[in-house]
Parts: sequence; C-alpha cells; structure tokens
Amino acid sequence: MAKELHIRIDSHIGLLDDGWGWWPGFMAYELEWYLIDMPNPERIVIHIGSPGGDVGEGIKIFNRLLDLRKAGSEIEVINEGECYSIATFIAMAASPGLLKAREASTWMAHKPWMPYTGGTSDDLRKNADELDSFESILVGAYVARTGKPKEEIEAQLREDKIISSTQALAQGWIDSIIPNADLPSAPAAKAKAATQALAFYRPETNNLLNVENKMDDKTQQSLADKIVNGLSGLFKANPKAEVAETPAAVVTPPVVESATEQPVTEQVIDPTVQELADLKAENETLKTQLAELANKDAEITNLKAQLVTAKKAVPGGGDNTPAPAQNFKGDGTGGAPDAKTVAFNSAAERFKQKYNKN
Repeated sequence: MAKELHIRIDSHIGLLDDGWGWWPGFMAYELEWYLIDMPNPERIVIHIGSPGGDVGEGIKIFNRLLDLRKAGSEIEVINEGECYSIATFIAMAASPGLLKAREASTWMAHKPWMPYTGGTSDDLRKNADELDSFESILVGAYVARTGKPKEEIEAQLREDKIISSTQALAQGWIDSIIPNADLPSAPAAKAKAATQALAFYRPETNNLLNVENKMDDKTQQSLADKIVNGLSGLFKANPKAEVAETPAAVVTPPVVESATEQPVTEQVIDPTVQELADLKAENETLKTQLAELANKDAEITNLKAQLVTAKKAVPGGGDNTPAPAQNFKGDGTGGAPDAKTVAFNSAAERFKQKYNKN
C-alpha cells in the first residue's frame, strides 16, 4: 500500500496582525513536522481551506512542495471550501491533473496587496515595486499551470472576484471537481407492508374471527391500537349474526389429531390476554398518578391562598396598601414624630422648666 500523507491547511497562511498582535497560521516549517512522522511519502494530499495570508510564507510552502515532487512524491491538492489569495498559489504546486475542488467550494485569485501601508511618497513607490515583484512571481506560476496567456491572468487578478468551483474549472484554474453526487443518496421508499390478519378465538362459537389489519407504512398502529380495533369488531354485535354476515371472516379451526397436540388458537390467545392485562395494569397506574397530581395541584392552590392571606396581614403586604406609620412611643398614637419635632419639643420642655412658664 502506498505511503500517503494528508496535510490540512485550514487557517490563514503565515503570521497575521489583527491589530491586537501577531497570530501564526500555517507555516512552511509545519511541512517538516509532517515529514518527520512519514518521511519520503509516495503521495501527499493537501487539504486547503484558507483565506490566504502572507505572500512570502506562501511562496516558501509552494517551493517546498515542488521539491517534494522532484523527490518522487505525488502532490494532490483539494479545495475543501475556500481557496483564496496566496492559498491559490500554493495549490499551483499540485501534480498535473491533481488540483481538485469540492463542488461546494469557492476560489479567488487576486493581485498581492500590502496592508497598513504608510510613509512618504518614496516609501509608497518602494512598496509598489515590491508588490510588482511578488505579482510577477504569482503570475508566472499561474501561467505555467493553466497555460493561459499572461495578459488574461493579469486581467483576472485585477477582478479580485470570488468564483464557484464550476467557474474555476471553466477558467482553467483547477483540473476537476469532486461532485456532491458522491454523497449517499436518500434511502429508497419502503415497499407497502403486506396485509395481515389478527385472529381471535370465540369460545361460544368454537370459531376463529379474523379481523383484517389494513395498516400500511403511512399509518402504523401501536400494539394497543391493534388490540382495541380487534376487540371492537369482536364485541360490538351478536356473534352469530356477525359471522353470518361475513362468512369470509369465519375460519374453521384445525382438527386436533391427538390429545397431546395443542390447537393453534391457544398459541394466539394466551399472549393476547396477557397483553390486555398489562395494558389494564398500566392504565390503572396512570389513573393513580393523575390522582396524585390532582391532589398536589389542590395543595398548591391552597398554599397560594394562604400566602395571599398572610401577605395582607403584613403592613405594606401583597395588596400594595400603604404601610401605616410605626408607633415607637407605645401610646397608641399611631406614629413616631420626626427628628425636627422631637428636637422642638425637647427645647420647649427645657424652656418651660427654666422659666416656669406654660
């Protein structure tokens, strides 16, 4: 079996400055980590889902992949969702015919740009020259890979436009599309269930009554429904009249050839009776639980009423009545004087005592 190495590039390329600091994305040296675990792989699959990033780091990754191709490794690149900017340049390192894209993916190649550019006019001209150098490197690889004229590639880079995988294939950026049709298809519709009969033994007539079960795949019946529907047809009318009206539903029981052989009817009756007993017991349990819930509900209602009564007994309680003034003197006057009144009364009392005046 061929040695196959899978590498995922699912973040930005190189270092990213988001204003808060530098954040590392996929770096060129990470390829060496993968190769330590599997040196000299026969096949390398690069899974790309990247918005792009640092041009210099992307060029280093591209060149390292070319070295691996020269060493004998086959390079397959798959666009797993988005392949933008310098990530499209890395994809150019794929071996012939092995640059693929998921049908549900997008592609965008554009001219390199320099963020946070500032400085003098001389600095800006220098930056423009540097960008032109990077662009010439990218355009050279795009032309070599796609076989399209340089002028056409340059025009497409100026558009700075996100395109679908179908458009990328039509424009020659990728070699093939991995279609969504490879996903598992919806399960086929189930065949209609065959009609079955549910048999009940009628001891008073010594006959079997077959109640037709018309259940299909759209209206499935529970076990309880089956039993109730069967019994409703069994007991709703005179047994003799019912059998007479529907002779096709009457089946003659098989002849018992020996005393030790059990009739087939008994094998049908016993489980049915037990199921009815189980349903009855379950019904009684549910009734008991409902009664307990009703008692708890009444208890809660009673507690709520007591709480309302208790709130009304407290000054400023639940009925939002103003709280009466509190009496701190204990003389039943219904309130305590404020600080100014207390001070005035105290001064007046001292004045009367000093001058003996009323």
